[in-house]
Amino acid sequence: MEVRVTDDPISQLGLLKLDEDEDAAARKGKDPESAKTEAHEGGPSKQPKPSPPLQLVLCRFDEGKLVKAVKTPESTEFLAISHVWGKADWRKVGGTDDEIRVSREKAKFIEEQLPSIVGNAWFWMDVLCINQRDDQARVAITQHIPSVFRFSRRTIAVRDSTGFKECCIKAAGSIRGFFSKGRDLRSQNEDDSHIDFGDGPNGRNLLLQHLIEEHEGHVMDEGLLMRLWPLQEIILSDKIQFVRCEPVEGGEQPRIATEYESRKVAVIGSSLASLAITWSTHGEDNEDPMRHRIGFTKNDLVDAFLNLGTASRRYENREVLLPNERDIMLQLNSTRVTSKPRDFILAIMPQYGFYKAPKNAKRLAFTELFLDCARQLREVNSGLSPLFLESDHILDGQVGPLKVEIPEPKCLGDLAKLLDGPVMRCPPGSQLNLEPTRAVLIIEVMDRAAKMLPSPEEMARLASEGVEIPPDDEESRAHDLKIATNCLVIHTVVRSIFNSTTLWPICYHELNHQLATLPVDAKEKRQAIEALNMILSTIDLSETSYDNAVRITEYAEFHALLEATSWEIPIMLAAMISCGLGISGLDWAMDNLSPMQVVVNEVSYLVLVPDSVAIHEDTAYYFTEGGEFFAGRDGPMPRLALLAGHPETEGYFTLCIFPPDSKFKGSREY
Repeated sequence: MEVRVTDDPISQLGLLKLDEDEDAAARKGKDPESAKTEAHEGGPSKQPKPSPPLQLVLCRFDEGKLVKAVKTPESTEFLAISHVWGKADWRKVGGTDDEIRVSREKAKFIEEQLPSIVGNAWFWMDVLCINQRDDQARVAITQHIPSVFRFSRRTIAVRDSTGFKECCIKAAGSIRGFFSKGRDLRSQNEDDSHIDFGDGPNGRNLLLQHLIEEHEGHVMDEGLLMRLWPLQEIILSDKIQFVRCEPVEGGEQPRIATEYESRKVAVIGSSLASLAITWSTHGEDNEDPMRHRIGFTKNDLVDAFLNLGTASRRYENREVLLPNERDIMLQLNSTRVTSKPRDFILAIMPQYGFYKAPKNAKRLAFTELFLDCARQLREVNSGLSPLFLESDHILDGQVGPLKVEIPEPKCLGDLAKLLDGPVMRCPPGSQLNLEPTRAVLIIEVMDRAAKMLPSPEEMARLASEGVEIPPDDEESRAHDLKIATNCLVIHTVVRSIFNSTTLWPICYHELNHQLATLPVDAKEKRQAIEALNMILSTIDLSETSYDNAVRITEYAEFHALLEATSWEIPIMLAAMISCGLGISGLDWAMDNLSPMQVVVNEVSYLVLVPDSVAIHEDTAYYFTEGGEFFAGRDGPMPRLALLAGHPETEGYFTLCIFPPDSKFKGSREY
């Protein structure tokens, strides 16, 4: 189906109006008339009045007593403190006049360690410089956090006492070989293009193996690697000094982990690697030399983190206008968390020049903040787009109102996935090919499978004809149906794994993080996730997907896991992983999305379709190019967008969720 995008009124499906009139207000989710009098509070299109220089409350120690003063960071030498609050409560800390909200360990750090670390220098630390009883002040500072850490002479990042041990550092081996066996064992001269691809150790994998084998029984707390805010504070800092809190006597010591908490221990090793790459490559773009884009100084940060040293980047911090695809890809499996969903926007986006936080950010729900951010990204024509789009201007990537709320992210990876939708660009006068396709609800597939088994009536007929029927035929039939359903689940999941280049191979941490955070009574969800973990751990990529599926169907453990679990849960989880939607939103997805199958080049794919369109039998489905590419293990992969609409909408499309990292091999390898 070929669509010409025109400036004429819409007269039929396929003639789409994409001009720059008052419909622009509708793209922002507003009524055109009310939009004339209501100015958008955020976004680069607004021309703000010149702002006075930023002023901050800074602190320093004067003979052991903390003093404060208002300073201009651009003209003041100061240090910035990055830390995690931990189990904070209101406490009186020596040297301070008022109570501050800190953990026992952090209170001891401020009183006993911080004075010798900062000396008589001015410094900024949120719990000391911001009134923590004033919610408005706490939200307002989020827009200025990037300036705080950019202008600081050095960032002091405070590690917890219960994180990596000396044995962990020894297990990692040579830091120069932390990321790969040979790629990073290169000349120490940044201008030397020679790279030694020798047989060096892979320290990252050695560390992960050590954490799993030696520390599985304990919870290791490295807040800098597990919480959201330190990520932004560290990557904005050109020079970072790592220090560590001393343990508190009788408290905040390593504790025995639950069965599922112990699975999270490997996450901190992976998070360290991701942090180092993100910090080292921050501000680099496609014009920079390749060796800098892959992060030359990432080993320096790992070394400084583990050995309590200092790391510096070669270039001074550049203010970055937009996040790019690499920034998003690095965080797709991040399990960093924060206390409020809004912080996933307010902690990450202010570091980029395009973003202006709404003045009423504290009162906005996550969906409102997210859509506002997506519209600002669209206004600057970024290469990022939300996973959900729904409007009469969808083919031009405009962000309209949604019929449902967006699932609130539980970790940073969830947000990264929500911003990883296909980019739609179709200016007026251009032509767009929409390829029709057929989508089948998974529930219909399961119903057809059930009908393939003999019905009770058929069983009775066979018995009347003298065919020997096992006793308890109804129970036997139910058992056979469950086995058949489990086999369909296995084949569907295995096929999805083989279709994926990136999302399935990196989902281990997400699955284990979800297991560790599920309530104890969520038995069905837990067993479904365990079943997916089992499939992933037994996949043999040297075999075909069909051979893998047949082999896995013989595992009694798998069938036992799904004995009391409905097929809808593992299928929905598989569709969410395949389509790049965080599985923490499982309940939301079960209420708002329907898993379906579509065929591309003779290969079947799991997709997710909003219930608002899936329930209509006359809904038509179309493929079009997504405009951008998704980086996979084997290089850039072509990106497709799946659109749904039906005749009476006159061009109004809903963006469905299609796997972004699929291999379009065009074969029946399955």
